[in-house]
Amino acid sequence: MTKKQSAAALAVLVVLALLAGFVLVNRGDGPVMGCILADRVIQSEPAYDSAGTTPFRGTYLVLTKQFNHYKKGFSSEIKSLSALTINYRVVEIKKGTA
Repeated sequence: MTKKQSAAALAVLVVLALLAGFVLVNRGDGPVMGCILADRVIQSEPAYDSAGTTPFRGTYLVLTKQFNHYKKGFSSEIKSLSALTINYRVVEIKKGTA
């Protein structure tokens, strides 16, 4: 191979590696899978699931993760002088994962 061919092959290899890296990074889901803004704490996973599908009184915002973006499933006006609690769902991750 000549120097030009070697440089071209190296450049193509670097570009392909960068493209593969961008695809792999953008396909991964983060640990937070959803969020519910409400006036009280949601204690259990079944209660969280039901509040996400059929919001109860006192639910102000429901966000669900779809295709690496958060989608607003429900939204209402927040009453003034009300205490707010953010309930979020996190997928299990290994200890020590950054």
